[in-house]
Amino acid sequence: MEFSKESTIYLEKINKILSPQKKEGLKNIIIIMLYSIAILSLIYLLYEITRRYWYYDSIKLVIAIGILGGIRLFIRFLHIARVIIYKIILFPRLKREASTSFSNIKNLFVIVPTYMEKDWITYSVFKSIILESAKVLIHVTVVVCTNDPGDRKNIHDILEEFPLADNTDMHIINQTKTGKRNALADSLCFIRTIAKEPERSLIALMDGDAIWGKNLLLKTLPYFEVNPRLAGVTTNEEIISFGSDFYEHWFDFRLSIRDYYMSSHSFSKKILCLTGRFSVIRGDIGVRDDFIEIVGNDSMNHWLWGYVKFLGGDDKSTWFWIYKNGHLINKNEFMYIPDATAYTIECINENGVMRTLKNLKRWFTNTARNNTRSLLIPPFVRTPFFIWFCILSQRLTMFTNFIGVITAITLSIFVNIIFLPAFLYVFLLGSFFINIVISISRKRMLYHGIYIRFFDQFVGTVVKLWAFSHMAQQKWLHRGGQKMEVKGGSLSNLLRLTYGKYEFGIKIVLIVFLVMLVTGILNFNTLRLMWSR
Repeated sequence: MEFSKESTIYLEKINKILSPQKKEGLKNIIIIMLYSIAILSLIYLLYEITRRYWYYDSIKLVIAIGILGGIRLFIRFLHIARVIIYKIILFPRLKREASTSFSNIKNLFVIVPTYMEKDWITYSVFKSIILESAKVLIHVTVVVCTNDPGDRKNIHDILEEFPLADNTDMHIINQTKTGKRNALADSLCFIRTIAKEPERSLIALMDGDAIWGKNLLLKTLPYFEVNPRLAGVTTNEEIISFGSDFYEHWFDFRLSIRDYYMSSHSFSKKILCLTGRFSVIRGDIGVRDDFIEIVGNDSMNHWLWGYVKFLGGDDKSTWFWIYKNGHLINKNEFMYIPDATAYTIECINENGVMRTLKNLKRWFTNTARNNTRSLLIPPFVRTPFFIWFCILSQRLTMFTNFIGVITAITLSIFVNIIFLPAFLYVFLLGSFFINIVISISRKRMLYHGIYIRFFDQFVGTVVKLWAFSHMAQQKWLHRGGQKMEVKGGSLSNLLRLTYGKYEFGIKIVLIVFLVMLVTGILNFNTLRLMWSR
């Protein structure tokens, strides 16, 4: 294929990232030491500023630091212990047991939904699929769903440069409707017509801009061979970003947090999402009518918003079907594979902060729509209590994060300014510790982790509060972008949106009121006097 000068630059960056990197051990150690000294110096400075006040009004200071923070710290240590056990003990053992010689698994179907994708992205994606598929000892069928002639031409050009191996074939089918969900559903229906032994097959679900890392299939498929209860797996992700340093740092940190929590959840043989970038499920699950229906037409009936069809969040839908129904077919286990990597391509043509906020809105509204129904799956009976509690925590953390910062701000304004540096001291100390833990887990230092965490904890928390009050609002930012507002007449829409804004505002007001009441800034006598006036 021939590429423009700009596309060539993009491809060079991708190839550089995918190529084995020379390790600079001494240089990295020096940078880590300087980084640690700088952060610890700042933490010590804040400690010295607040030290003489540790016993002054200590009850309020404990509240400022946060009783809830102590509980969260305990949970965090629990996650850390689970991550250590999973990555150091459990996963290596599972890896040794996995076999690369397949007898139970005969076929792999790969679904690639793509629409009006950039030529250099399509080139990188399909090059990785073709090269990696040739390495496995089973038959691989790639199903491409697109209505764009440009995509078809690009794929044919790629096949001329990289012919399919003997174990691989490819089908390019037309999409009946718009959107990724319909592309996945159409592909699953097509696979159902050609799969001779779905019970001995696997189906890989992916995005059209996800590049397969080295030996992705070899590191992923063997676990299905040795564990008949395994229903689905997802892998590690890395980002290849163009256009915004802030967005790249933010996304990298989010993926690092994802690796941390996925490892903890996988310790219980569960995860909270079959990530849409790249996941693999059992073939006999993927061809079921009810599974295809939830992928293509997942929806909810909300007391305020009425009927809401989900535009995005297909990864939540595939996960939820297995989470809810997997026990019926004796395939209800999930697994996270930390040493297999899929690369996410992000091209940002706008302000990085604004794009980050849009992504947070989309992710959190997907989470909000899936959260309530997931909580109704009883713990102990179908799922470990810890996993059920993690689903509950998706709701709780948006309040606990906000309570901490509101407490610090209100105490600083109404009692003593010293509470603000005290809060920053505790936050920085905890953030530095978490950043070190995550960096060790990722095997590289996340220098931007602390300031990104500050943004995520507070700006992200407000967005999450908004998302749980606006579950019907949906916007898909990629090619052929889709948008869905609430349904009904204009007056109905106005009333619903007004209530959503009211609910969002009242949450914030109640949190502020509760904090001021608990810290003693407000008391019942003061409220009685205010009421009498």
